[in-house]
This record gives sequence, C-alpha cells and structure tokens, in this order.
Amino acid sequence: MSPTEAETSSAVSLGYGSEESLSDLESRDEHPQRKCVFVNKDINLQKIKYYGFDMDYTVCEYISPEFDVLAFNLAKQFMVDSLNYPREILDLEYNPKFPRRGLWYDRQLGNLLKVDQFGKILICCHGFNFLKGDQLSNLYPHKIQRMESGRIYVMNTLFNLAETHLIASLTHYMNNRDDAEAVTGGWNLKNKNEMVTYRQLFEDLREAIENLHEEKILKISTINN
Repeated sequence: MSPTEAETSSAVSLGYGSEESLSDLESRDEHPQRKCVFVNKDINLQKIKYYGFDMDYTVCEYISPEFDVLAFNLAKQFMVDSLNYPREILDLEYNPKFPRRGLWYDRQLGNLLKVDQFGKILICCHGFNFLKGDQLSNLYPHKIQRMESGRIYVMNTLFNLAETHLIASLTHYMNNRDDAEAVTGGWNLKNKNEMVTYRQLFEDLREAIENLHEEKILKISTINN
C-alpha cells in the first residue's frame, strides 16, 4: 500500500476518527451528525408499515414558561367555574423558578417530595413551606417514602410543571385561609362545616388538568396564541 493510500484509508477506516478530525468527517457526510437521529437498539423495519411520532415535546416544542402559565391559569379557572372553588384562587401566580420535573405528590400528607432511587427524601415541601429535621422525620420515619401507587403521584413530564406549582399554591392558600383549620389529612372549613382533604384537593386539580386536555381547551388556546 502506498503512503497516499495508507493516509486515505486511515482517514476513513471503520468510521473512527479523532476529535480533531470530527469536522472533516462531518464535512464528508451527506447528513451531518447534528441532524441525525441515533437509536440504542436495532429493529428490522421490513414488516413496519407505518411510522408515528409523538407530537408533544417531540414534533411540537412548547415555549416555557408561557405554556405553563397558560395551563396554570386555565386550570384555576376550571376549578372556580366547575368545582366551586373561591375566586380568590384566580389571584395565585405562577413562578417558573419553583416547579421541578419528577417530584412526587403525597396524597395522604399533602406534600411534594424529591426522592432518590432508594426512596430517601431529599426535599419535602408543604405548600411553599420546606420541612426539615424533626418535622420531616415525624411524618416520614427514617426520612423514607416508598413508591405507593394509591398514595404517590409522580409528576414526571413537562406537562406536570403547571400542576406541580398549582398544588403547592393551593396548599399554601388553604393553609392561610381564615376559615380553614388545618387537621390531619387536610382542612376543616369552619363556615361550611365540611372538610377538604389533601387527596380531594389534588383530585380536583387533576380533574381540571384532564379537562384541559380532553376538551382540547389547552390546545385551542395554544394555537390561538
């Protein structure tokens, strides 16, 4: 093999290249790497007839926090108009710095939790009040909460950001209502002689969020804006 042939072979051999030659490799590629889709599993496409793409945050990318604010406000409006919540909750405002993807909501104690893979609680907040030390240990022995489907709701998508903030805002609102007394599992409303549980508050919020999607209210409002 001549020196010229060896140099050419080395430059393109087996698709490998040093970091210094990446730009050279890409310039020879008909499809630059930054425009390619990579997979981690091979699949035989011979019998595949149709290809589908998830729209939300795949084909369609929403603008945050504007989209989250929209969902937050529409959910509040539904709770007032359809679930008879007081109009004061319409004054609640969205803060994009607060919610994080992947938090757990504890329906039993009304807390948002950030946990590690072993269930160790790293952060716990009730409304906007962060619980630490003995406060946390008294609620969660050894500061651990396991995944329990009937108790824990995992907010693991970008769509959950609005409701993560809204459940914290509603909890904070209930904790500061003059006619609400905090009791185990929720609040007693003194003027109405009834109880609102953490679970009921969250289920009402979930109903509001589901309505936005099922009735396409959120989609229509997004398109109009």
